[in-house]
Amino acid sequence: MKCVLFRNFIGMVAAVSILLLPGCNVNNSPLTEHGNNSFESVSSKTEEAIEAAKSSDGLAVIDKKESYYEVTLNLEKGSHYDVGKAYGKDILQIYPHFIEIVEMCLYKNVGVLIGNGANANILKERLEAVVPQIPKDYVDEINGFVDAVANGKTPFQAGGKLSREEIFALNLLPDIIRGTQCSGMAVLGSKSQTGSVITGRILEWFYGSEKQFATMHSVVTFKNFDKTITTIGFLGTFNVITAINDDGVFLGILDADTGEAFDATGKRCYTYEIRKVLEDFTTAEEVAEYTNSMANQYTFSHNLLITDRQNAFVAENCVSGGKSGIRTAQSKTGKRS
Repeated sequence: MKCVLFRNFIGMVAAVSILLLPGCNVNNSPLTEHGNNSFESVSSKTEEAIEAAKSSDGLAVIDKKESYYEVTLNLEKGSHYDVGKAYGKDILQIYPHFIEIVEMCLYKNVGVLIGNGANANILKERLEAVVPQIPKDYVDEINGFVDAVANGKTPFQAGGKLSREEIFALNLLPDIIRGTQCSGMAVLGSKSQTGSVITGRILEWFYGSEKQFATMHSVVTFKNFDKTITTIGFLGTFNVITAINDDGVFLGILDADTGEAFDATGKRCYTYEIRKVLEDFTTAEEVAEYTNSMANQYTFSHNLLITDRQNAFVAENCVSGGKSGIRTAQSKTGKRS
């Protein structure tokens, strides 16, 4: 059966519609009559690769398309660290200005989201507090990437070079600062033209003075046997902003300023916890229930839009000062299931 992902990236607004059909399977093989492919362009034909970068060991492959980069990271052939390192080397080959562009975008987002008083010390303190809570495999990926991209002990400051701390900060933006007001929706049952759930989401981040961040849109498949997932985000990131697993479970973070102070004491980074959940669970209901049960263990409150072929949920994960719960299509205002 088929699982079709429509991709349409416009500036920093990534509008994603997903049609989930029975037996949805995520991989990178060409679309066949048997439907073994995950992705199909929003246009009438799939975008052709303009340029490609491939590590000699096959751990990382990047195809540059007209409007995004399609990436395959093969965890079936190498360690998380080696895959991260291969990915970093490929990016520098196919996107020569990656370091300067991503550093500028990082500080642009940090400055806007934290305020004019933002500085490296604030980010460093927050990173030191939360990185130990990230599952080791994912930290290994980022460390491998660091060793490929960062130039030695680069200072944690805006200077045209990426430091280890800056790369980790890029990969933890929603966990260490507040994001902008993302949104999403899902239709199902009689409201859906196909009879299956149709999901759409919008990601709103600050994209730089010349829309530089919009030039790094990526679709990344972490190929890992039955733990394969595909994320939609930006080059050089390993967390989940938007993703779908090979069982057809879609998840998008809906982040916004909820007014609470940052507290990392004993907390977990939710954008990595949900990656692990997508790797481990097979239905939207399981993902919603598990993430919601962990609500008070995250650094910030947030909503998660979670769907599969039959169901759609919003997990309202409140850290403090609110009531966590799961909303469905039947939920009334002020009530949760």
